[in-house]
Amino acid sequence: MKRHGNLWPQITDFSNLLNASRQAQRGKRFQANILNFNYELESNLLQLQEDLLTKSYQPGEYNTFQIVEPKKRMISAAPYRDRVAHHALCNVIGPIFEATFTEDSFANRKGFGTHRALEKFVGYARSNRYVLQCDIRKYFPSIDHQILKRLLRRKIKCLSLPKSFLLAPEAQRKLAGGGVFGTPGSNSKRLLSPERATDKTFVCRPFRAGNQNVALFRGFRKAFTPG
Repeated sequence: MKRHGNLWPQITDFSNLLNASRQAQRGKRFQANILNFNYELESNLLQLQEDLLTKSYQPGEYNTFQIVEPKKRMISAAPYRDRVAHHALCNVIGPIFEATFTEDSFANRKGFGTHRALEKFVGYARSNRYVLQCDIRKYFPSIDHQILKRLLRRKIKCLSLPKSFLLAPEAQRKLAGGGVFGTPGSNSKRLLSPERATDKTFVCRPFRAGNQNVALFRGFRKAFTPG
C-alpha cells in the first residue's frame, strides 16, 4: 500500500489556505463571524499559516446548541478559523482517501450526495428482501482518535502534525468528536474497514450515508452464513 508524505507544506501553503477559506464560507459568508474574519482576511490567513508552521495552533471553543429535528441532539460547531484549517487539510488528504472508498459510501464526497444515495438505495432495495438500519449512537463523542490515526497512518507518512491540530481538548471532544479528525469526512475513513469486512464476510450489501448505516440482504439465512 502506497503511503504519501511531504504533505504539510501543501497543507500550510497560503494559496491552499485561501482556497480553504472560500470553501468554509460557502453559503454562509454574511454571518458575523465570517465577515469579521474576512475584514482582515490576508492577515488572519497569514497568522493561521504561521501558527500551523510553528505548530502553535490551538483550536477555539466550540459553539454547542441543541436541535430537535429530525431528532433531539446536541450539535457542536467549530469556530470559523478552525473550519478553514479543516478544509485546508481535507483539500490535500481528501484525494488520497477518495480512491479507497466503496461506491456505496455517501458521506462528504463530491458527486455522492443525497440524491445519488437515494437513487442507489432504491435500486438495492428492489433486489433485496431484508434491510437492517443502524444508527451509531453518539458516534462523534465516542471516537477513539488513536485508532483513527492508526488507520490514517496506513496511507499518510507525515502525521507529525501539532496535536492541537488533530484533537480538540478532552472536554470539547466529549461533545463534538473534536479536532480535524472529528469531522464527518475523516470518520468515513474510520468506518471504511468495517464496511469492507462486512462486504466480504456476509452475503449482503452494506450502504452508508453519513453515520447512517444500512445492510441489505436477499435472504435472512443466507445473509448470516459466512461466504
